[in-house]
Amino acid sequence: MTSVSKHVYRAVGAVAVIGTAVLGTVSCSSNSAGTSTEPVVDGNLKAAIQADPGCQDPHQFSLRMAMQWGRQIVDSLVYENSEGKFSPWLASSWSVNDNATEFTFKLRDDVKFSDGTVLSADVVKANFDALKAQGGTAAVAATYLASYTGTDVVDKSTAVIKFSQPNAQFLYGASSPNLGIYSGATASLNPKDLCAGKFASSGAFAVSDYAPNDHITLTRNDAYAWGPDALENKKAPYLKTLTFNVIPDSATAVGAAGGGQLDVVWGADEQGIPTLEAAGWQNSPKPEPALSAGWIINWNSLVGKDPAIRQALMLGVDRNFLVKPFPNTMKPATGILNSAHPFYRDQSTQVTFDQKKAIDILEKAGWSEVGSDGIRVKDGQRLSINTIFYTPGSQQVMELAKQQLAQIGLELTLTPITANEEAARMSSGNFDMRVSWFTGPEPTVIANVLNTSKDPKVQAYIGQQASVSDFDRRAAIVGDFTNYIADQALLIPLWEQNATPLWGPKVANMTRDVSGLVMASQIKLMN
Repeated sequence: MTSVSKHVYRAVGAVAVIGTAVLGTVSCSSNSAGTSTEPVVDGNLKAAIQADPGCQDPHQFSLRMAMQWGRQIVDSLVYENSEGKFSPWLASSWSVNDNATEFTFKLRDDVKFSDGTVLSADVVKANFDALKAQGGTAAVAATYLASYTGTDVVDKSTAVIKFSQPNAQFLYGASSPNLGIYSGATASLNPKDLCAGKFASSGAFAVSDYAPNDHITLTRNDAYAWGPDALENKKAPYLKTLTFNVIPDSATAVGAAGGGQLDVVWGADEQGIPTLEAAGWQNSPKPEPALSAGWIINWNSLVGKDPAIRQALMLGVDRNFLVKPFPNTMKPATGILNSAHPFYRDQSTQVTFDQKKAIDILEKAGWSEVGSDGIRVKDGQRLSINTIFYTPGSQQVMELAKQQLAQIGLELTLTPITANEEAARMSSGNFDMRVSWFTGPEPTVIANVLNTSKDPKVQAYIGQQASVSDFDRRAAIVGDFTNYIADQALLIPLWEQNATPLWGPKVANMTRDVSGLVMASQIKLMN
C-alpha cells in the first residue's frame, strides 16, 4: 500500500475511542469538518474499501466498491443527484421521445480527454457501439444497452441514441460509470487492454498507481473544467490525490482510521461504526437506493410453485426481531424497494408479521398435517425450504428467521456459499430461495430478479415501466407493480442494508450521487 502501513494496521487495531461524536442529520452532502474553516491545499485523502475487481475499466465494473473510485476517473453524459433529479454533465441538454426509444444529446464543446482529443457525437457513438459489441464482459452496461440499435450522428455536437424497445432506464444508465465516455481512439480497445487502464477518459481524477488487491491512487486532473452543472465545484478537485486502500477486514480498517491513517471507510461493521462515530466520524443515515434485502425465489422450486408458501414466508417473520443485532447497518424492510429508492412505496401493511394468518394460509392450502418434528407435511412432502446466501450479515439473520419459521411449521435449511459459487447455483437451480439485494435507483432492480417469472402481469408491468420516461407516470406504474409483488409475495423483503461510508472530522463536502457514489471533486480536507 502506498499511504497506509500494514504494520500500523495491526498496531492500532484496538485504538481507544477518543473524543465525543457531534452528529446531526447527514444527507448526501456534508459540510461538517474539523476545527478550521480553511481547506488543506492539495490535500491527500486516504480511503478504505473492502475489495478490488483486479481491473481498471469502469465499463466492466459490477463490484460496488470499485464503482466508488471508477466514478472519479470517467465522466457521464448526465448527472443524477441523490434526489433523482438529472442535470447536464458532458451533455449540455437532452430530450427523450414519447416511448423512450430515442435519446438526443447536445454535447459540450470544451471537454478534453487525457489523450488530448475532444468530445464529439462521433466519440459518443464509438463508445456505445463498442459497449454493445463487448457484451457480457461489460455486464451492467449490457443491461442498459440490451435493445440498442445504434447512434445517429446529426452533427459534431448532436448524438441520437436509438433502441428497438422502450428503455426509460437508459437515462440513469447514461449517468453511471458503466456508460462513462472514453476517447474515440480508446473506446473500442479489447477488454483486456481496457482492464489494464489503457483507455483515455475526461474524469476529474486519473489513475496514477494501481496495485491489484492492495491500493488504487488517483491524481487530480488539473485541466478539469466540465463538472456536472448541479455540483458546486465544476473545476479541478480540491484534493491532489485520492488513495483507495483495499482492506477486507473491518476491524483493521477501523483501527487504522482511529489511528489517523484513513479519512473515509467503506465496510465498517456493527462494532466499528459506533467506535468511529464516537471519535467524531459521520455516517449517512440514508442507505443507497436498492431492492430491499430478502428472499429471491427460484420459480422452479416448491416455493415458486406454491403461492401459499410464499405468503406464509412474507407473514411468518418479525423483521424487527431479525435486524435487532444490527442497529447500525440494518433496519426492517417496509417495501419491495428500500426507503431510499426514488420509487419507494410504503407497503408495511403487506410486508408485515402475522404468524396466525400465515398458519391459516398454510392449512387452507393443504399443509394441515404436522409431523412429530413440528414441520408441516402435505401429500407426504415436508415443508422444508432451502435458502442460499453469501451477503454480509446474512448468516445470523437467517438463523433468526429459521427460528421464527419453525413456529409456523416451516423448516428453513441454510446453505452458506461464496460469491463465486452463486452463479453456478443459480444455473443449476439447486436451491429454493437466495438472499440478496440489488442497488440502483431504477425499477430495473426489480425487473432483473423477476425477468424469469412466468406471471404475465409481471412481464406486462416490466414493459410498461420501461416505456414511460415521465417520473410521476412511471412512479404510479411502479407503485402498482410493487403492490402486486407484495400481494403475491413474489419477493420477500426482510431488511434494508446501509453500506454507506463513514468519513472523518476533517472531511467536508462529502457529496454522493443517486446511487451513493461519492463525487470526490467536491471533497475538501480541512486543517
